[in-house]
Amino acid sequence: MKYRSKTLTAWLALLFGGVGAHWFYLLGSRSWRPWFYLLTFPWSCLVGFAEAMRFGLMADAPWHARYNPDLTDPPASGGLAVTAVVLALGLGAISLMALLAFLIQWWLIGAIA
Repeated sequence: MKYRSKTLTAWLALLFGGVGAHWFYLLGSRSWRPWFYLLTFPWSCLVGFAEAMRFGLMADAPWHARYNPDLTDPPASGGLAVTAVVLALGLGAISLMALLAFLIQWWLIGAIA
């Protein structure tokens, strides 16, 4: 089985999570999950931020047990995974605040019935 990096997965989820690039990396194109991200593209960007945090904060032992079960001496993930988590938290919070601001503005001017 091919080695799967936790740091690379977190960065793929952060940068290209809206199109499911991290699931293409982990599961390949035969799974349904990456294709679902492509179908729900605008909303899946927020889920990509959440999954970057989830993968970046996952402990190394469960990560390697799930995605690298044949590895005998797994390497530890470094600070780049934590950097992806911090950026995902900031970008996700900014995106949610902007979405709420636009929705409230549209509601107040009557654009949303």
